[in-house]
Amino acid sequence: MKTGETVRDSLTYSMNLTLANAGADPVFELTYSAKDAYALPDLSPATWTDTVYKMATDTELFDEFYRHQRSFWAEPAELAWCQTECRTNQLCFAVSGDRTDDEPCQRIRALIPDNGNVTSYEHDF
Repeated sequence: MKTGETVRDSLTYSMNLTLANAGADPVFELTYSAKDAYALPDLSPATWTDTVYKMATDTELFDEFYRHQRSFWAEPAELAWCQTECRTNQLCFAVSGDRTDDEPCQRIRALIPDNGNVTSYEHDF
């Protein structure tokens, strides 16, 4: 990307691999637009960072993000157990490109209410 250019949207497509493997031509369908799914005015780093911090306190917004991340299932089984620690890990990864700087994760930890639901299995993507 050249200096001064901006990302206008992030579009995620999916296809039915079972049908394609059975010989059908692959059909790619738009699964979601990040801009539309999260009601973003733009996809600037500042907007994305603000949205991730909002996900720390907005369960509905986080659940939508997690659904998109988990293969676009309507209700992924993991959603029920992705509480305090899991949510923190997911959001830290989404906002922090520099693993040596813990400040964004500290801010997320401070925002997420500790509801006592600690998971036994965490993803560190």
